[in-house]
Amino acid sequence: MSTQIELLPKGALSEISGTLGSGKTELFLKYLAKQPPSNRIGWIEEQLTIYPCSFLQFGIDLEQVLFAEAAENSLWTATQMLRSRLFKTVAIISKKLDSVSLRRLQLDAEKSGTSVVLLQNTPTLEGAWPIACQIHIQRRQVTVLKNKNKIASTEKLLRMGVQF
Repeated sequence: MSTQIELLPKGALSEISGTLGSGKTELFLKYLAKQPPSNRIGWIEEQLTIYPCSFLQFGIDLEQVLFAEAAENSLWTATQMLRSRLFKTVAIISKKLDSVSLRRLQLDAEKSGTSVVLLQNTPTLEGAWPIACQIHIQRRQVTVLKNKNKIASTEKLLRMGVQF
């Protein structure tokens, strides 16, 4: 039986940011690996760049994951996934979203009880109000920029085995 670590809030919008090669995807995959195998995951990218075998390397069954290549329709795709209520976690790798789009995602996440995670190269406006939790990785060092619900902490990251 898998123990679930609540690093990212449910029913809220979170963000993990860091430059290419910083470890943001690795951190997120470690988080997903700690979730129960029954949890479904939505993975949305404008153009798919994720290597699905990396999920397997972290012990995540590909049967749990729906990969969506959304082009410029990332927001619409995320909205449909959230409204379906089939997913416990939805990851969005997209260009910067404006404040209206962030608010829309936040409301849909609340309604569905789903953790929505933005994986970005740079933090969306630090402290942006629709985002409940912001984690930034720079040079393999993890910093919690915003922690609205006091869920994310460096201590929890270390318990997850986040060591670079």
